[in-house]
Amino acid sequence: MTNSSSFSVVCYRTARSAMAREHVRMGADNGPERAEFSATVFVVTEIVGRTAAWDALSSTALKLMTWKNLRDLNSKGIAIGSHSSCHKDLLTLSSEEVVAEGGQARVALREKLDIDTKAIAFPWGRSNGAVREILARRG
Repeated sequence: MTNSSSFSVVCYRTARSAMAREHVRMGADNGPERAEFSATVFVVTEIVGRTAAWDALSSTALKLMTWKNLRDLNSKGIAIGSHSSCHKDLLTLSSEEVVAEGGQARVALREKLDIDTKAIAFPWGRSNGAVREILARRG
């Protein structure tokens, strides 16, 4: 754990299925402040404001941010990117389905947040050259 006068950063490891992932949690000790770093929140657009079903694999499903939460973060300088429309494994989808996952997410982010993001975090961290090329050209 790292502490400063206004921020604390805690890294912790959680097991999900057979895989462990690193997570970072940050909290402001003195309320929201302008920080000297950048951050991006990646959004699964079809489940904004609901729960993260993938968390239920190892623990209680966590509540996800709402569109209002995301607008507030974005207005404070936090970038918003796509984590796809429905959080499907893009490697298991047809080219048309990959385009739909990427395209629907970008449309939702544009309509709800008035942003045109080109950043994506692939669901489950899974992609390949074909998926990246499809999304770069059409998604």
